[in-house]
Amino acid sequence: MDTLNEQTKLTSVKIIKDLYTQFKKVTLDEKITLQQFVNRTLNLYIVDEQFKKRIHEHTDLRIASGSCF
Repeated sequence: MDTLNEQTKLTSVKIIKDLYTQFKKVTLDEKITLQQFVNRTLNLYIVDEQFKKRIHEHTDLRIASGSCF
């Protein structure tokens, strides 16, 4: 029998503070959690070539040059 723990992977990622703060503000009325957002984004990245291309081309994160983000 599959349990939730067998179907999920606990991970830790570092995200840009300002982006996370903006995400929280934007999603207050949307009722979407970061976990839901990440899972849906991962799925779109896998199944949607246009989305994948947009992600690879998007570089405007407004953070210091040379960052790993």
